[in-house]
Amino acid sequence: MSSTSKPFIKQSYDKFSQMTTTNSIPDMVKLGWDKQHKFKIGISHVKHQSIDQLMLLVNLITPEWLFIRQGIMSISIDSIDTLSFKANEVMTKVLGHSGDRDLGMYESVYFIIEKETLYKICNSNDLGIRITGDGYVHDFSGKDLDNFKLLSQQFYNNLFDESSFLNSINHQVKSGKSACFIATATMGNYNHPTVIELRSFRDNWILKQKWG
Repeated sequence: MSSTSKPFIKQSYDKFSQMTTTNSIPDMVKLGWDKQHKFKIGISHVKHQSIDQLMLLVNLITPEWLFIRQGIMSISIDSIDTLSFKANEVMTKVLGHSGDRDLGMYESVYFIIEKETLYKICNSNDLGIRITGDGYVHDFSGKDLDNFKLLSQQFYNNLFDESSFLNSINHQVKSGKSACFIATATMGNYNHPTVIELRSFRDNWILKQKWG
């Protein structure tokens, strides 16, 4: 499998399946992060001979099951369009135990959307997202979605149309993970390919080790 990075996306190609996967950089951003319900959202695109699929990925950590794998994501765009998408489960698990008490629940799902929907998100002036689970509803709006909208613009610009949303490429998406000051200062740009590669190595390998 080979991989390449642009300033705002990372692509990998599997020659055996002939599938290209594109993920946003950063892979996920905080969405209405609070002490009890910790949401993150990212963007991914998969292309194959028979597949051309764009997805919004949502991960959350909560003190109790919300069962969003059984839920819906609704997106309101400028109070004109309201679009709804069914969740598809990736993973659910308990994050360990302390005595008889669960330490938290982890849920990961994805929502299949159209390219036109992502474009509307990028162009929106008033964006809202509602995520429902089994008996659970939470709305995100305003500043909760600023980072996600910027991430969407950068993803769209780098994957679909480099002439769109040019202002977005001059801004830095806040991922919630710290930047490497030395590498960034050396390369002069947070989104320099070398800095991206080092950041990816840190986040996807070093930090997953016990000593990391």
